[in-house]
Amino acid sequence: AFDAICHQKQLREFMVMNIELIHTQDKQYGAHSHKHQLADVWVLPLNSIGTDDQENEIHTRTHLGNIVQCGDYVLGFDVAHAVVNNAVFDKIKPSQLPDIVLVKKIYPEKVKRNKGV
Repeated sequence: AFDAICHQKQLREFMVMNIELIHTQDKQYGAHSHKHQLADVWVLPLNSIGTDDQENEIHTRTHLGNIVQCGDYVLGFDVAHAVVNNAVFDKIKPSQLPDIVLVKKIYPEKVKRNKGV
């Protein structure tokens, strides 16, 4: 069985500051998705934009390379600061865990609606 390690309400909003697509030369087996592309992404939490914390971009690797661009908003799970009670998750070495797992792109009108602007 698969147990979720977070709920949608635990996701944080980030802004994409930089993105570099990763092009692999490896042979691919099975169905290939043209929607998803592996990429290195540097993000900044929305609550730190405009503060002195702005230099602390967070690096992560994501499957959303073809979907997100610099300046886009994304939802991500902050693994580095999360408290997760899951036996399988606890077996993973901390050095193998990313700081953030990006989940989905969100659009500016939704961000404004959620903020009450």
